[in-house]
Amino acid sequence: MLTGDDDGPAVADEPVTLVGQLCTPKDVFARAVSTDRIAVGDLVTFYMAGAYAWNISHHDLLMHPKLLGQLAAHHIT
Repeated sequence: MLTGDDDGPAVADEPVTLVGQLCTPKDVFARAVSTDRIAVGDLVTFYMAGAYAWNISHHDLLMHPKLLGQLAAHHIT
């Protein structure tokens, strides 16, 4: 974790839940994580984490544009 400018709200020695920008129960990255100190503006990284995908997103919630196509799987034998 990289710390920010120390101007934002912070918590210390308490478990925290790290969430994304959606206001849904699905948008949780980690629950009850132990930290020495974490504040608004800190940069948090996750090992072996993926990105948001269309199949788990809440369509139209953030007014993102629709997909222009589909991904087709191709199996090599």
